[in-house]
Amino acid sequence: MKVQLSISMLVSDRRETLERCLESIVPLLRELDSELIVVYTGEEDATLEIVKKYTDKIIPFAWCQDFAKARNVGLERAKGEWFLYLDDDEWFEDVDEIVQFFKSGEYLNYNSACYIQRNYADWEGRGYGDAFVSRMTYIFPDTHFASPIHENLVPYYQPVKKLRAYVHHYGYVKTGEKLPRFDRNVPLLLQGIKENPESRHYCMQLAQEYKSAKDYETAVSYCRKGLALAEKNGSMYLSEIWMSVYLPMLLSLDGKPERAVEEAEKLLLSPKIGDMTSAHLYITLVALCCELKEYRKGVDYVRYYQETLEYLEEHPETTEYQAFNEFSLPELKRKSWRLYMNGLICAMEQSDKELARDILSWLPWEDERTIKGYYPHLEALKEKYEKEKAFLLETFYQLDASNPYLGWQKALYAEAYVDVKTAEGYWRSSAKDYVPELLVPMLEMAVRHGFSIQPLTDQLSLEVWSSCCAGLAEKMSAEETEQFYDKIVSHIERYPLFADRLKQAFLEKQLSHGLLAQSKLLRLLRAYCEDTLKIAKELYQERYFTLPPSQMLPAQCRFALLMERALDCIEDGVFEEGIRLLREALPIYPKMSAAVKHLMLYVKEQIEHPKRIISEEFVMLGAQVKKQIGALTAQKQWAAAYGLVLRLAEILPDDLEVIRLKQHILSEAANESTLESGDCL
Repeated sequence: MKVQLSISMLVSDRRETLERCLESIVPLLRELDSELIVVYTGEEDATLEIVKKYTDKIIPFAWCQDFAKARNVGLERAKGEWFLYLDDDEWFEDVDEIVQFFKSGEYLNYNSACYIQRNYADWEGRGYGDAFVSRMTYIFPDTHFASPIHENLVPYYQPVKKLRAYVHHYGYVKTGEKLPRFDRNVPLLLQGIKENPESRHYCMQLAQEYKSAKDYETAVSYCRKGLALAEKNGSMYLSEIWMSVYLPMLLSLDGKPERAVEEAEKLLLSPKIGDMTSAHLYITLVALCCELKEYRKGVDYVRYYQETLEYLEEHPETTEYQAFNEFSLPELKRKSWRLYMNGLICAMEQSDKELARDILSWLPWEDERTIKGYYPHLEALKEKYEKEKAFLLETFYQLDASNPYLGWQKALYAEAYVDVKTAEGYWRSSAKDYVPELLVPMLEMAVRHGFSIQPLTDQLSLEVWSSCCAGLAEKMSAEETEQFYDKIVSHIERYPLFADRLKQAFLEKQLSHGLLAQSKLLRLLRAYCEDTLKIAKELYQERYFTLPPSQMLPAQCRFALLMERALDCIEDGVFEEGIRLLREALPIYPKMSAAVKHLMLYVKEQIEHPKRIISEEFVMLGAQVKKQIGALTAQKQWAAAYGLVLRLAEILPDDLEVIRLKQHILSEAANESTLESGDCL
């Protein structure tokens, strides 16, 4: 019996990912004549217990700061025709392609193979980069691992099969630690380059390490050294490709954009530079041209890039030959957004509308996962070039592609330049698979023209709706919120919580901006508390609605509970307790601090200058006196009327009608006096 494939793993004590890694290769062990070799560098029995469930071939290895030595131990024990290796902090998504590669006999046509390592930038897996890694090979007599750090298989013979199977790898996600890999890797690499001063590979690795530490000047020096060594060799290896692409980027990061342009343009003239490398350099050059305001040159590099990209797409054999690790066609296209967005700026600045149209047509509109990343940049572009908004909308309108973002742009164009019915059609198409960032303007258009918003509301969670309400409130004035609510409320009757949440957001807006009249302040605060607690009681158990408020409730609810009680105290004249409750509420929900502070001023004024309690008898007396004053003013007996109004003001000091009468008498008496004075003249 012959072993077809040896799988080797370095295992430390990372148990949180180990079992997932081992589980992912079970189909390889089950479907192929294969073996698993574990080189164990850890110390914990619990780790070994996990490994022993999958293999008996466990080789203890005392860690010596040399990855190549550790890998070679596993390679030396391998019995297979082929060899595959991976780490214990990564795992395959699917290995069917690898299984078929061997089962079909296709492996007999190749000397080596790559699979993809998907390196994540965050724990949520939102951002990542794919890179082909050279980790599978036929075992030749001279096959071995080289380099104590960032080890690699050598020699790595052609032809190479590029598999689309990939492993998930979170090893480069930044943690709270301060560059632990840098502190470990750099001393090993410096020792390596001391022993092998002609090694371009070490130069590249050192440049990568110093780049990660943001020491761009040192990273540049190692790139230059490595590229100088490469001049002695006619072949273009991965290390030269990486240094060629990253040298201009590092110079830019080091604050030398002009020098970066010079280096990139110089590299493009090299006969060793392939199309894949050139395309990556064009991306950097267009960004630099934007930064330096060399828009004319940027326009040219956009066109060069697109020509190169189309050539690579039409010539897969060239693309396959020139692709290494992160420098592959899929990765190149993933990075295209940067060039296209900078290219649009160059085109707009040069008034090159033809190029702007071309770029917008080149965007991957049908690839929803990729195109989503463009939306914020396209919206920013429309804001930046407000005077060209009509041109941009017209270009979107003419694009023959189906996409929710494009549907919205076409709705905007139709609203402004076609008709409302056409706009509604595009609005509905974009609402089917809405773009979250566009919900606010979409709702505004619907309210503006009376469109049914049910296609949207039927899809929205309360959380998304709440975020949308906050966006609407932020965008509108206090007066506009009242008008908007009156128009939209009938459209959301099916979702009472939606209506309540919108009302709550709009009340917050009105209460958070500017000083309100005391009566309106009290009325709005009461409505806000009632609405907030109404929503909360639909979502939380009644037992949480106590004083002091339960920490199980959101801040808004706790604030509303305290504020409602404070308002009760103020209305009952228990001002000291009202002030205490307001002080307690203030830090809970700072967004309402303006309203709380305003109310506290009002309460303090009531404490310092309490309103007189007017008996019913005095109110009736005041009404009679007001009639007498009216009669006197009708007869223009201003002096007598004024005397009465002053005495009435003592009885009813806060009566606005008395204050208004006093002003009227003074004004009319002054006018009459002026006329009499004129007659004397």
